[in-house]
Amino acid sequence: MIIQSQLEAKIKESFSPSYLKLENESYKHSVPKNSETHFLAVIVSVKFVGLSRIKRHQLVYSELGELIQKIHAFSMKTLTPEETEKKGVGHSTPNCSSKS
Repeated sequence: MIIQSQLEAKIKESFSPSYLKLENESYKHSVPKNSETHFLAVIVSVKFVGLSRIKRHQLVYSELGELIQKIHAFSMKTLTPEETEKKGVGHSTPNCSSKS
């Protein structure tokens, strides 16, 4: 869980999220056991206010820097606190087709 811990620390440092869910979803894919290759993040932060979804994702990728190069896939949902009141924070990704 080294990469997951680093991702979590960097997200907390950069975004001071009011809510953060960071899940290692590598088990859903055809990778060796205990891999850290596929992650799902739900980040709620005031730093996303006024930004489009694309700008929010670009900001997250920028802040994660070289860490993002260590993984294969990073799925994210970025919300403001106000948006969580309207939409909730749920987000999921499908299993890999070879991992049904």
